[in-house]
Amino acid sequence: FTNKAGATFNAQPGASTSISGTGSFTNQGTFTKTVAPTVTISQPFSNSGTVTVSAGTLSLNAGGTDSGAYSVGTGATLQFTSGTRTLNTGASVSGAGSVVFGGGTVTLNDSYNVGGTTTLSGATVGFNGSFASGGAVTVSGGSASFDTPAASLTFPNLTVSAGTLTGSDDFIVSGAWTWSGGAITGSGTLTTNAGVVTTLNSSNA
Repeated sequence: FTNKAGATFNAQPGASTSISGTGSFTNQGTFTKTVAPTVTISQPFSNSGTVTVSAGTLSLNAGGTDSGAYSVGTGATLQFTSGTRTLNTGASVSGAGSVVFGGGTVTLNDSYNVGGTTTLSGATVGFNGSFASGGAVTVSGGSASFDTPAASLTFPNLTVSAGTLTGSDDFIVSGAWTWSGGAITGSGTLTTNAGVVTTLNSSNA
């Protein structure tokens, strides 16, 4: 299925819905989700247009190649759960909502700027473009590698309970910081700002 440039695909199911099949879904136009029930796309999904998630959860369960924009509204969630996905130059993930990297391999080569939480629970994720998260960053599985042009990132709150936090960037934590499992590696440094309370429950330190 191809949603051509200038066309709009409104995902507004009355109940949780899965889009699946042997083919692929290509969005060149506008894809919108404005209702609460979860929409799961279980075939390769590529976006060169605009995807807007205003409510509920959009779960992408297969890979794809993107050059367009993903926008996640307040209270909404965008999930990447399986497959190999590359967000190339020109692709962006933004908005006041939250993003979950649950599985697969995701490489982000351009802008990532979300106001909600960022959760890495099983995917292998590479952040190679700009990165900003207004909410807590949680690594509970998989691997999160930060090699951004800024070379230094500030996390408002950071939790590492499993998996690996790595990369060449320096990490600065400005709020709560909890390490209860997993590994922290890479060539960068980790710094906590004045007033930060660190909770260490891990034997990996």
